[in-house]
Amino acid sequence: MRKDILKKLCLFLLLLIIFLGFTACSNETNGEEYNISIPNDMTENPDDDEEVAVEEILSIVKLNGESPMPSLYVSIAAENIQHYEWTRGIMVSLRGAGEEFDFENKLARIRGRGNASWWAMGEKRPFRIRLESPRSIFGTEYIARDWVFLANAIDYSHMRTVGALYLGARLGRFDFSPVPAVFVHVYLDGDYRGVYQLTDHMQRYPGRVEVEYNPDPMLSEYYIEWCRHGRHPDDVEFYADEIPFLVHYPNSDDMTPEHIEFLTDFIDEVGQAIRNGVFEEVAALIDIPTFVDFYLVNEFTKNADVFFSSVYFTIRLEEDNRHKLYAGPLWDFDQSAGGTFDDFYPDYSPQGPWAAYRSEWFRRLMRIPEFVEIVSERWSEIRDVEVAETLAEIRYLTTAYKADFERNFERWPNKLGQYLWRTPPSMQVIGTYEGQVEYLLDWYEQRIIWMDEFLN
Repeated sequence: MRKDILKKLCLFLLLLIIFLGFTACSNETNGEEYNISIPNDMTENPDDDEEVAVEEILSIVKLNGESPMPSLYVSIAAENIQHYEWTRGIMVSLRGAGEEFDFENKLARIRGRGNASWWAMGEKRPFRIRLESPRSIFGTEYIARDWVFLANAIDYSHMRTVGALYLGARLGRFDFSPVPAVFVHVYLDGDYRGVYQLTDHMQRYPGRVEVEYNPDPMLSEYYIEWCRHGRHPDDVEFYADEIPFLVHYPNSDDMTPEHIEFLTDFIDEVGQAIRNGVFEEVAALIDIPTFVDFYLVNEFTKNADVFFSSVYFTIRLEEDNRHKLYAGPLWDFDQSAGGTFDDFYPDYSPQGPWAAYRSEWFRRLMRIPEFVEIVSERWSEIRDVEVAETLAEIRYLTTAYKADFERNFERWPNKLGQYLWRTPPSMQVIGTYEGQVEYLLDWYEQRIIWMDEFLN
């Protein structure tokens, strides 16, 4: 009897270590590979035996009164977190992630983050932590001070941003892809606040977005965001090609009027080339591979914000000292995949163009035959591997963490089968977490069929 219990315990510990490991897919960064998710052999849909194994893990976890999902403890009450102002002197602890990743009472500061996800999502809001000292989180090869915790309050599946970031990382063309699928239970001043998605802060930083500043605007590199949201007084902005942009780097201390003038002129030149529709002219100014993949991820997910905000670009200096615009990194997909609906986003069905319709640039790029041909060929390349693996990853995560996500909705019982903000009617009638996941996966399957017809 004791031997059987010991065998089960050993099996559980082994599976738990595999579960928490980030060994699935690798993304190239500066010529080196680092792991960001689960083992490749776990990305397929589990067969009956694997499903039983997952259920056995969850049963043992429940008996032990513990969870396979780690927990983050922050020494501040939710109501005391300010949207834009840092609160200093807080303590942060991560427990349950394993001896290699756990830490206790690290000094940090905290503030809110996001736009609509802050003011329209009710009590469960996203936040950002800045540690006193930079560190790796869950084994990232780079260290950083700033880490983001997404509430995913509008996304009842918790998987829309995960799926898009995972797919982007699998495509391998973006210099930086935020960590897609690390979840934690969050406690604020001892109060359980539900499941949050831990990921990177979208900043210029070693291991994240890496661009180089030069006092000469013609030799500097830039990190910008297409953003139509309201402005914070500290924001650095410019307006070009009839589009408002935020400048994330150079920062306000290094930015000069000459840098802004360069940015304005360069983006105007890009916009004019896209409007002219001459492929060679466009290809001289933008990086075609990243634009193609950026388009495909946004079109496949039907990301509502692709024409509005969180559309990031870097402007990099090429070997010939000419600048080129790169699309990415990817960010902000909670309003995608049939998960948002109002007069602003009227069509949440899996059919119909979105990025090729609502985005000024992609609408015009998708009228250029050479660009369309490259997009079509790329879709054929990624459809049966990277896209399929993304859906398998979602299935895996939602099966393994089923009890954890259900616990989240026990804390927030009004979030399932209810209207929160832009909640489509078809989601409002689904009162279970499992049902929300099936809705999402079915939406993606139908979207694949539409993409096949649209691009081929």
